[in-house]
Amino acid sequence: MAVLFIVIMTALGVNGSSVGMLRDDRTETVAAFQPRVIRGDEWRARTPLVVRQSFADFADSTTMAVGVHDTGVFSDLPARTVDVLMRPTTVVYFALSVERGFAFEWWLTIVGPFIGVYVLLLVLTGRVGTSVAAALLVLFAPVLSWWASPGAGLPVFYGGIACAAVLLALRRPRFWPCWSVGAGWAAAAATSSLYMPWLAPFALVFAGVLAAAVSVRRLRELVVPLGISAAVGGVLIGVFVLRHRDALITVARTVYPGHRAGRSGEMEAMRLFGAPFDTLATGRKAAAFFFVNQSEASSGMMLWLPVILAGGTLAAIGRWRSAGERSRVLAALAALCILMAAWATVPVPSIIGRITLLDQTHSSRLAWPLTVASALLVGVYLAAIGDGTLPKPDRARIRMAVAVFGGITAWSAGRALIDDDRPDRTVVFIIIIAVVVATWLLLQGRASGVLLAVVVIATSSVRINPVQVGLDPILKAPLFQQVRAVADSEPTGAWIVAGDDQVASALVVASGVPTVEGLSWWPDADAWRIFDPSDEANGLWNRLAGVSFLLVPGTVVPLIGLPAVDQIQVTVDPCDPTLDDLHVRWVVSADEIEAECLVERDAPTDDEERHIYERRDG
Repeated sequence: MAVLFIVIMTALGVNGSSVGMLRDDRTETVAAFQPRVIRGDEWRARTPLVVRQSFADFADSTTMAVGVHDTGVFSDLPARTVDVLMRPTTVVYFALSVERGFAFEWWLTIVGPFIGVYVLLLVLTGRVGTSVAAALLVLFAPVLSWWASPGAGLPVFYGGIACAAVLLALRRPRFWPCWSVGAGWAAAAATSSLYMPWLAPFALVFAGVLAAAVSVRRLRELVVPLGISAAVGGVLIGVFVLRHRDALITVARTVYPGHRAGRSGEMEAMRLFGAPFDTLATGRKAAAFFFVNQSEASSGMMLWLPVILAGGTLAAIGRWRSAGERSRVLAALAALCILMAAWATVPVPSIIGRITLLDQTHSSRLAWPLTVASALLVGVYLAAIGDGTLPKPDRARIRMAVAVFGGITAWSAGRALIDDDRPDRTVVFIIIIAVVVATWLLLQGRASGVLLAVVVIATSSVRINPVQVGLDPILKAPLFQQVRAVADSEPTGAWIVAGDDQVASALVVASGVPTVEGLSWWPDADAWRIFDPSDEANGLWNRLAGVSFLLVPGTVVPLIGLPAVDQIQVTVDPCDPTLDDLHVRWVVSADEIEAECLVERDAPTDDEERHIYERRDG
């Protein structure tokens, strides 16, 4: 059903993008719900880059954001190179239109984690119903919908498949070479997003499950299958690293994020347990929820806590070698959930972060890996209760666990503010009761408890992203067509957008023309030294950031500023010779600019178009 859903939505060209924010009439192609301004990384950055790739024949490099950048490193962009071996889902872009390719990728990002968790649980438990119920906790987690991006969804999809394939290589000797090769390929694909704040904890989760599922007596049987998997994955990753070696080294040397290290205890616990109440803020276009924006406040159902309290899952740690597979997996997942929750909410010795690589992630990003680990824990717990591997907790432990989890949930609700408003008490009370009942049923070993928890969070997640048909807000935007018309008639020269005009910048980037603004994944140092020959501003431009330009006639020398940690702004005269060195020929501006070197080539006829100038004798 999950695969059929993806196929149908792909055929219809339906996605959940917020690209409607790029048009004044945002409802024209939005079938339901509303575009989200807070999802700027999607509608303002990545989606225009995907469209850009389609106009550039999916090239492996692009002239954008001051210099030339390798498209195969970040943002999971489709490129017609050997990288498709690690990003096989991008192949659909080569066979389908960009709109249908984007729709396929979007829904695989959302549904893929469900498939990955379901497949792994099915191998671990052999129970279809239980695996489906637990995997739904991932599919409908608000944090996945708010952070819908390949870097969030695909590592779970591929990671679950890789882990399941290794286990199948042990259990089905006839096909073990196929499962081993598949595991190595999937593991390599899981790493291709290169977003360490999620890759590190996901690697911890899946490696922990795999290690726990294999008994000491079967280690010898694992050596050859795991060796084949490691060889296949290692070759793919090695080829990828060698192809993008210079870019990866440059990223590692940046001020941000190269020198950034995460610290423990930076996330407030109430946000971690706030998923049931996410629905209270979803109806607003943008809101401060739990004192931060809606995406930063989102999480999933932290059902690992009542399961650990009532299920005695940590008891297996003391008898690791003699315990059965399910008991070991339960113990491993319980320990990992406690570790990640502790790193997220309380001070933890930094040495633990270095050993586990959790210092590579900001505490708030752990809400998503914790959601996945929690769903796996719930699935294995239900299966263990169902077949008697784990005795059903007595009523006293269940009451205690429900009371603690219900109390924490109520405490989170009591601290919640939507902007400056307290949520409706009646609705909050109903949600708390639903969470308590769901927890009680779950601890009794009933999948109905999981399904009730899914209903609670689904009321929020299904409304988070709009139902967007196609990508017309980009492809049919008046400015996009303006730029394409000029570029088709006179394709030489780079483009620049005047001011912090985010809509214009996104559409110019999407058009595929060479441009000096946009998202800079890492700095092209030679290009930046055109503005900063003495390297005095290295700490400002040596980072991952969006690049914009203020064109101010009379500016004596270019000035580099940093309005935000991930935003670089250059102030420069539109006729400054430095722009000649970057081959800037075309200027896009919402307002008229008077400068000797600028000749207007196209004037706006409505609010969505812009002035287009040609630079001459700059």
